Amino acid sequence: MITVLTSICGGKNNLREKQVRGAANFVAYLDKPVYSETWEVRKAYDRFIDPRRNSRVAKLLSHQVCDTEYSIWIDGSMSLLKPPETLIERYLKDHDMAIFKHPLRDCIYGEAMKCAKAGLDDPEVIIEQVSTYERAGYGKNKGLCECGVILRRHTPKVVELNN
Repeated sequence: MITVLTSICGGKNNLREKQVRGAANFVAYLDKPVYSETWEVRKAYDRFIDPRRNSRVAKLLSHQVCDTEYSIWIDGSMSLLKPPETLIERYLKDHDMAIFKHPLRDCIYGEAMKCAKAGLDDPEVIIEQVSTYERAGYGKNKGLCECGVILRRHTPKVVELNN
């Protein structure tokens, strides 16, 4: 079985009803109750002051919020155009996780600068985080993922990575 997950907090997006559903469960974590014919609506995590961080809990810890073998995370601004089973068969045939290449950048340091300039977090927090990567020896232009869609098979290794 497959669970398709999304989370919307802080009014950034509206829940998208138009989805190719297949046989999957659709679960949305929201900070405001909304009626949906497509999604099972659940209360979003709310312990952070920042709604962006609250919305990331289900994204990062998918294995803790669903009990299916597979999950597909989609950002709140997205709609599935193919059945979830088709995506799982195509991308997780020989893998436990699939994340897609960022269409514009290939470097976490360049992405950090874009995020800081866009005000997506406190620039000092962003700089501190990428400084940690740099001290650990992570090089420039090593690739970058666009994590608006994440497919996972909830194996012990994936659970360990999520945690």
